Amino acid sequence: MESKPILSERIRQRRLQKGYSQEYLADSARVSIRTLQRIEGGHTEPRGHTLIALANALDMAIEDLMDFTKKHDRSILHLINLSALSYFLLPLGNIILPLIIWIIYKDKVEGASRFGKRQIFIQAGWTMLIFLSYVFLLFPPFLPDDMNMSTNSKIMMAQLAGILLVYVLNALYIIIVSILIAKNKSVSFLGLER
Repeated sequence: MESKPILSERIRQRRLQKGYSQEYLADSARVSIRTLQRIEGGHTEPRGHTLIALANALDMAIEDLMDFTKKHDRSILHLINLSALSYFLLPLGNIILPLIIWIIYKDKVEGASRFGKRQIFIQAGWTMLIFLSYVFLLFPPFLPDDMNMSTNSKIMMAQLAGILLVYVLNALYIIIVSILIAKNKSVSFLGLER
């Protein structure tokens, strides 16, 4: 069967990436060392419970373990991440552009499905913060009506600074994630493993 060597190699590579010995992985997955050796050697194919146990022990989604058609292309992860900077030019661009790229590549690139979903969710959170910042700018809560112009302008400047701060923090977050991707680092909260 064609997939046996690919699956066995994927399991072996992931084990080595995690720094696990065969004994440790077999223990963690609760399979015999001999079974793991046969799987990694391409002599047998894990099924059912064994496959799920190995995926869990390797801290992998079973889809990522089983999908042999996905390419390993971190440039797509960069594209999903950096496309979120489009919010500087296009309202909701930080959600729409990554969403389009995610839809195109989620089934074609390893890690893109999980990374893209989480990145879009995080960008939706940033968008809510930006929206709330504008709401507080337009409808400042708890301000008396009889304030003088000088105080009003100071409050408005502070609110504008708050909006700018949210924009800058999001841009910094995107740049930091990009650097981590470029250095092939794990970004576990985004589902990105080395």
